[in-house]
Amino acid sequence: VLVAEDNEVNQKVAARILEKLGYRVEVAEDGREALEACARTRYDAVLMDGQMPGMDGFEATRRIRERERETGGPRLPIVAMTASAMKGDRERCLEAGMDDYVSKPVTPEALDAVLRRWVGAAAAPAEKAAAAATVAGGLLDETIVGSLMSVDDDGSLMDEVVATFLKIAPVRLGAIRKAARGNALQLERAAHSFLGSCGNLGCRRMADLCARLEVLGRSGSTEGA
Repeated sequence: VLVAEDNEVNQKVAARILEKLGYRVEVAEDGREALEACARTRYDAVLMDGQMPGMDGFEATRRIRERERETGGPRLPIVAMTASAMKGDRERCLEAGMDDYVSKPVTPEALDAVLRRWVGAAAAPAEKAAAAATVAGGLLDETIVGSLMSVDDDGSLMDEVVATFLKIAPVRLGAIRKAARGNALQLERAAHSFLGSCGNLGCRRMADLCARLEVLGRSGSTEGA
């Protein structure tokens, strides 16, 4: 499975979950890398983020579909991964030529289900996908935290993800603050980028704020950011 994703936290989470589910994983940093990787390797499926720097996932998907039509090759299952929950996002993914859709933060259950639909069963079962009880309100989503901790017996994925998050958070927050001073397009992109990281760690309050900032930026405004 190829994971096309520019966010470091999202890369680690998706790759480790897929490995535990029994898949071999490669990572592409953006759409252009994904396009090049698909030209040289036949993957069983691609998990494609929509918004990436340079060539985004929508353009990469369109070009993959064009190449398939030109060569007559088999259709590659492409599953969109998005942290955005805005109206029309699913339709946009399907219009670009993607086959299915999973929302971030991705979970073992969701990835197992979507890949079984398009690929079939992997080499290993998904029994590691345990769920903790959801606690209403609060800053953290305990279901997501519990799911992350269950992927590895020793909790090492959680340690890696937290360390990565602490490294990138100041940079991402700085980009959001800078964009909030009047650059709506950059606000949308910066908030979307950090939204995925927050969601994958179960940082409910921070993810909600990022989602609101993304919507604000997409509307062309930074008023109140």
